[in-house]
Amino acid sequence: FKHAERVQCWEHMNHINPKTPKRLLNVGSIAVNAHGRATQFKIFSKTSSFHVRNFWITTVSFWICFFVWFGNLNLLPWILKDVPMSQSRIALSKMLLTLSTVIFRVIIGDLCDKIGARYSYILVVVMSMIPACLLCTISSSTAYIVLNFFVGIVGASFVITQYHT
Repeated sequence: FKHAERVQCWEHMNHINPKTPKRLLNVGSIAVNAHGRATQFKIFSKTSSFHVRNFWITTVSFWICFFVWFGNLNLLPWILKDVPMSQSRIALSKMLLTLSTVIFRVIIGDLCDKIGARYSYILVVVMSMIPACLLCTISSSTAYIVLNFFVGIVGASFVITQYHT
């Protein structure tokens, strides 16, 4: 399709007012079929839409945050070899991980409204990267519990991803 045909097809499928200026439609240079669905997948192309690139960057960022969020619990058997902990201390660390996630989801939701999703994501990743890296230096169960609380901040990345979409 030519660009004009793509725009007309896109307008028809999404019921956009024909009087809307073409510059606001931002279809990009991705070809669509007769049903208005993309036939190409250009993530890293400079011609792809800003929103498409931003969507995929957010998706990959969320995957990394999710990996960090659950990674320390998967490493617990190896941590227990060096730092013995009772079952109650392990349960406490898991509860604090969840508690910090809930608290920071509320804070980050408000922060997204004030400074935007991009800067909120940077803040969440930096704030949780430091305790996640320090987990390999723990020497007591108290240090594990405290760092686990701060690693829970990364669970707030879910709010940022939802805010973006």
